[in-house]
Amino acid sequence: FEAIEESPARYVYFGDNISSDVVNPKFFRDYYIPYYKRRSEQLHRKKKYIFLHIDGTLRGVLELVKFTGIDCAQSLTPAPVGDVPLEKFRELAGNDVIIWGGLPGVYFSPRYPPELLKNMMEEIIELYLHDSKFIVGVADEVPPDGDIKRVRMITDIIEENPID
Repeated sequence: FEAIEESPARYVYFGDNISSDVVNPKFFRDYYIPYYKRRSEQLHRKKKYIFLHIDGTLRGVLELVKFTGIDCAQSLTPAPVGDVPLEKFRELAGNDVIIWGGLPGVYFSPRYPPELLKNMMEEIIELYLHDSKFIVGVADEVPPDGDIKRVRMITDIIEENPID
């Protein structure tokens, strides 16, 4: 861990792939919070920011991230793919945690109508356009059959909705 502390990198990614169907809230409270707190204190002393990969089912665990010292909950997957509605992300994460995600990766697949992705992006804009701690992103990743035109569609929607 000392190598991470002393590295020139400003951002540290904890790719633990937290999901509440694997890590229940009690386990997270008892084991993850103390560990993450210790590590975030170490890294914050070195002026580093910490990102935690948390996707899939979030209920019961997302609301605990704010007690860890982690700066960003990355790859948040909204319902109906995940189990927490998009509009609940901020309420559960608290005001200090950066939220990164919101676009279910499966919606980039031609197996799903493009309207699902478009509607989700429009909902993100409606809910989070002026939230300076929300980063729109794919949760978890664009699948192998993902349509690159849908990535372009998201870019176009973002460019059509600049922050005032």
